[in-house]
Amino acid sequence: MPNHSLAWLKQQIADCFDEKNRLTAAMDSWYASGNRSRFPDYPLLDRLNNRLSRLDSSYKTLWDSQATI
Repeated sequence: MPNHSLAWLKQQIADCFDEKNRLTAAMDSWYASGNRSRFPDYPLLDRLNNRLSRLDSSYKTLWDSQATI
């Protein structure tokens, strides 16, 4: 079961990372186009950063628990 959970978390991290990169590129383009207001999808990007951090912590915790088995 833990290996399945690790695989699931790894996929979630990859998906979240891809979405974060997509939004980061969109934000870079937004500001490069001369926009001075806040990037409209910044709240989503912030939530993705927070989710990625939580997923990473969960993965490490599960990984560490397996190492002690």
